[in-house]
Amino acid sequence: MNRTPRLLTCLSCLVLLAGCGGGGDDSKQTDAESRGGDTPKAKPVDACTLLDKAAVAEAIGEDISKVEGQETPDGASTCSWFGVDDGSLQQKGITLIAAADNGKERWDAHRDLMGEAQPVSGVGEQAVTADEVVAAYEGDAFVVASPLYAESGVEASQVQAMATDALDAMQ
Repeated sequence: MNRTPRLLTCLSCLVLLAGCGGGGDDSKQTDAESRGGDTPKAKPVDACTLLDKAAVAEAIGEDISKVEGQETPDGASTCSWFGVDDGSLQQKGITLIAAADNGKERWDAHRDLMGEAQPVSGVGEQAVTADEVVAAYEGDAFVVASPLYAESGVEASQVQAMATDALDAMQ
């Protein structure tokens, strides 16, 4: 049974996505020019505010023992809801990555990283799933939802529901 930690997978994808914003010497460009115009950058969204703690507990089938989140350098944020702490490294839980800007571009990059991803209907404008991970976007909003680790018993339909709820909260 493969018990690859999903949190590490999601965070490594975030590191790769952080490079999608360009690169090189932008010192001669204004902030607005570097984004392709004078549209202000979206305020970062706090992923921990997008899902109801009780809904996450219901999705994973146990109480939430802690919630941890952080903002990323590329303007996204992550949040992990951890189930009952039984001392093992494989707690049940959900991890969410969310960004309020460049939804389609972020989704395209993440979809490419997911390999053999399958389309998912009913989640945002477009969504894909691979190995219990769901990536989706709606307008400028982008989310990735996943269990904390593979084969944790969190149903794929629950992960899809978490992605849908997060996108709805961002609209």
